[in-house]
Parts: sequence; structure tokens; C-alpha cells
Amino acid sequence: MATARDIDLTYGDVADVNPVIATRIVLPHDADASTSDLDEIPLERFVGRGIIVRVPGAQPRAVITYDEVADQIEDVVNGDVVLFDTGWGRLHAGAERAEGTYEVDHPTLDPAIVVALIVRGVLAIGIDAPRIDPPELNPGPCAHMIAAASGILCVNMTNLEDIDFANPMITLTPGDRLTRTSHRVDATAVAIG
Repeated sequence: MATARDIDLTYGDVADVNPVIATRIVLPHDADASTSDLDEIPLERFVGRGIIVRVPGAQPRAVITYDEVADQIEDVVNGDVVLFDTGWGRLHAGAERAEGTYEVDHPTLDPAIVVALIVRGVLAIGIDAPRIDPPELNPGPCAHMIAAASGILCVNMTNLEDIDFANPMITLTPGDRLTRTSHRVDATAVAIG
């Protein structure tokens, strides 16, 4: 199936590959059973130009507001993959994720950000935290909006700080189902030279 976003690459075109790892991908059906499941989502939704939104040092339980990131998302277009680098994953590495406050004190996104992205055609969003919404709202308003738009959400992302090149091509590859509400996912950032 050819799409307008098909890219013809050769080995020489690829300048750098960064293995961004997201432990889970939340699909629309996982947040809202009346929406699309994995086999109903267009393949092109899993590949796109990456926009890395930097929100360094986000505090525990902070709500990242639209005003904080507006200048970083003003140029997003239909089909982009937007990934939020809050630094949360780096603060809670390895065993500390299971033992510490990683799961309950993470920063979240203001729903206004998700609305702005969906309106611009962004249907693949990621964050370096276990959820996009507060833990007591699981799934919460942001996850429900993404689901209603048949979008996908990656959580627990790592290595976002290593994507230091402009316009990376991001690929999100869902794998085996981990739980009733998520799949394992491999994510990669590729620099096109």
C-alpha cells in the first residue's frame, strides 16, 4: 500500500539511528473499547517526522501547560510524531522505577496540548513517563481524546535526550500484548542525512 508519506531510503541516506525505547504503546481500543484496535489502525500512523518537545526538569505531579510548549509545537503538521522529553525517565532509571515514585508522581500533560496536536493532525504521541494523565485518572482525558481520534500513545520512553538531530524519522513498532491495556513497543529515531 503506497501512501503520500512513503520514503525511499538507501543505507547511505541514514546518518544516525537512535534506539528510543518505549515499554508500552497504548492503542485507541485500550483506552476506549468502542474505538480502533491494532489491526484497524493505518500503518502510516506508526511512522512520521519526529518532534521532540523538551520540558527539562518537570517537577513531580507537574501539569505541563500549553504555554510551556506552544513554541515547540507551533510547526507540527499532519502525520508528525510528537515525543515529550520531561526528564522523568532519566530521574527514575532501572530498579528505582519499581521501587520509587515513578508510577505515581510523574508529570502529565494539560489536555489543551493534546487538543492542539490532534487539531493539527498529530495522532502519535509519546512521553517519558508511565502515563500522559494523572495516575488517579487512568485512562484520563488526554488518553481518551487520543483514542477518540484513533491515535496512539507511547509511554515510558527513554533516550529522548539522545535525539539531538533535527527532523528525525520516528518508527513505532508494536509487539506482543503485555497486558489487557497495552502492547510492548520498539521505537527508533533515524537521522536522514
